[in-house]
Amino acid sequence: EKKIKDTAEVAIKTLVIPLVNGEALGLVDGDADSDPEETRKLFQLFSTTLSLNEDGKAPLSELVNEILRSSDFFITDAQVKELLGCDSSLESCMIDAEDKYVSFSEFVMLYRKELSYK
Repeated sequence: EKKIKDTAEVAIKTLVIPLVNGEALGLVDGDADSDPEETRKLFQLFSTTLSLNEDGKAPLSELVNEILRSSDFFITDAQVKELLGCDSSLESCMIDAEDKYVSFSEFVMLYRKELSYK
């Protein structure tokens, strides 16, 4: 019972996004959030993850699967491979990503680096 409570506390602390004038801070090099609506969608996706580790981080493969299922995002197979940082087949990229965990801010930065601003 204590372990569940501790995990929930870590998850809640990790998911909190500091807001100033309605914009999330600390997501991309400490600058104001460049796309609050996108951040909101990514936060909703991240916050529904059931597999947070003890540090409040989510498996990257699970987040990518949720992006693929969501109608809020459009992503190609090539972009999935870029997001996962992998050059092999999509299937093996997803398997390799099962051991990669990211915080919410890491997830946003990775998503924006690989997908949003290309």
